[in-house]
Amino acid sequence: MKKTELTETKTISAEELIKKVTLLKGELADLILEKQMGKLKNKKSVFKKRKDLSQIMTILRQKQLLSELELNNVNDKSTNKKEGGKQIEVVADDLAESVKKKSKVRAKSVQNK
Repeated sequence: MKKTELTETKTISAEELIKKVTLLKGELADLILEKQMGKLKNKKSVFKKRKDLSQIMTILRQKQLLSELELNNVNDKSTNKKEGGKQIEVVADDLAESVKKKSKVRAKSVQNK
């Protein structure tokens, strides 16, 4: 997907992105079937479709997370009247702690193997 297409895709609504994802999944399934039957001439087309699909799914996930974050911010503002900076610091600290815990668990699992 070209950069211009990618920037255009970012402006599309979530419903249209979901339709595009289902369409790309169908096209990808067809390409894989053609590849297995030996009819596919361009082998890189499967890779390109997978890449396009993952880019669109990433954009869709970003939109979902952004809407959840905006919803949480609206709820926090209505219930809590704390300073915004302190809330961000608390969230950042919690996030950093969870990342540290996950990295320790991964390191232990790698050492056990």
